[in-house]
Amino acid sequence: MTTGSKTHKKFEEITGPYWKAAYGLIFRIVHDKATAEDVLQESLIRAMKKIDQLRNPKAAKSWFLSIAHSTAINWMRKYKKTVPVDFIEEIATLDKADNRQANVSTVEEAAQAKDEAKWMEGILSSLPPIYREILHLRYKEHLSYKELADTINLPMSSVKFRIHQGIKLLKEKMKI
Repeated sequence: MTTGSKTHKKFEEITGPYWKAAYGLIFRIVHDKATAEDVLQESLIRAMKKIDQLRNPKAAKSWFLSIAHSTAINWMRKYKKTVPVDFIEEIATLDKADNRQANVSTVEEAAQAKDEAKWMEGILSSLPPIYREILHLRYKEHLSYKELADTINLPMSSVKFRIHQGIKLLKEKMKI
């Protein structure tokens, strides 16, 4: 085995478990499947080049998601794209509906679970991007506050504030 293939294998072992999470994060920022795939590819290349900078393998998830986050944000800035607030993220909706369907016994309950997931995603998608993104990372990707702070390069107080405000906005929208 060559040195290059050893490095590639090490990179896959460290980051591989987080590729799906990175794609989900990127997709929530760019709102386009093909673009998300391209940005993920660019994120993987950047991470591969920086793999030697990862000092603590336990921090690999936040390290890799931070690279994916900054790559997606840079792409948005470069192409000056805006994210429509009424966009419903199809992938997350389907994931939630599929997970719930495993726990239901009838077709009607499965349809209701899918409708509820779609409704919730609609509410989430109407939030401003700064809240939508942080809530996704916290509750779908299960990042700790420290991991969130490292991933999106914010102080802990800002992370807590955005989560609090995002939840407050969600509650207000759910009363409708």
